[in-house]
Amino acid sequence: KKKKKNKEKTKIKYEKDIERNTKNIESNLYLAKIHKKKDNSLEFEKNLKTALLLDPKNEEVLYLLIIKKIKDADYVFATEKYKIFSKHCSKLCSKKNEIDRLIKKSKS
Repeated sequence: KKKKKNKEKTKIKYEKDIERNTKNIESNLYLAKIHKKKDNSLEFEKNLKTALLLDPKNEEVLYLLIIKKIKDADYVFATEKYKIFSKHCSKLCSKKNEIDRLIKKSKS
């Protein structure tokens, strides 16, 4: 119960931060992660897309969004974002094989 309360406090903290600073990529990213854990797919995607608007080359945001879109069977969007991801990745380049495999699997 205490863990749930802390998660809710954290969620509220990020929401308030976004209200004060709508261009905070990190708050949108962390709020997206909170929504993912809560299985709130719509809010998860909404926060990721907001973060992506603010930083179209953010590799963590791109990665999470690509994986979500592959699961949603939106391969056109996933492939389009994958091209950006593979051009600009530095920390998460190791994920390229995973994404590539998932996209190829989806086409077969």
